Amino acid sequence: MASAPAPAFDLRQPSPGDERDVLAALGEWMPRDTVAALLPSAYLLRFAATSLVARDQEGEVAGFLIAFPSSENPGVGYVHFVWVAPQARGRGLGRGLYSAAFGLLASAGCRMVEAVTSPQNPGAVAFHARLGFDRDRPRSGADIEPEPGVIVFTHPIGAPP
Repeated sequence: MASAPAPAFDLRQPSPGDERDVLAALGEWMPRDTVAALLPSAYLLRFAATSLVARDQEGEVAGFLIAFPSSENPGVGYVHFVWVAPQARGRGLGRGLYSAAFGLLASAGCRMVEAVTSPQNPGAVAFHARLGFDRDRPRSGADIEPEPGVIVFTHPIGAPP
C-alpha cells in the first residue's frame, strides 16, 4: 500500500513565490545553468493545477513535482520534473508527491502518467521502478515513444504509486 508523505512535510499546489524558492533549492544541488535548462521558472505556476510543492517544518522546499495533462492525448498526464531534497529522501515524500499528483491528474481526466529520465540517473530509475512504473514499455494509450538516451516510464493512475 502506498505511504503518505511524512507528517513533517506540507504538501500543496504551488503559489506565487514558490518558483523562486524551488529554483534556489535546486541551485544548491545542481549547476544553475542546468536548473534553468530543465525548469523554466514559469512552469511551476503555469501548471499549478496539477503540480505540487512540499515544504519541511522550517518552511524550506523539501521537494516538488511538476505535471500536466498531455496536449496530444487528454487521457495521459506527463510528469515534467520531480525532485526531493537529499536530506528529505527515504521518508516517503517522493511517493507522496506522486500519489497526490495522480489525484490531481485524475481530476483533469488523465488515466495514465508518463515520466522520463536519463539512464545516467540511476537513483531516478530505481525510484520509478519501486513505484511500479513500467520502463520503456509504454502502456496502451501512452503519448510518448522511447527515444535513444531517454527512459520512458508509464503508470496507470488507478494503481497507487
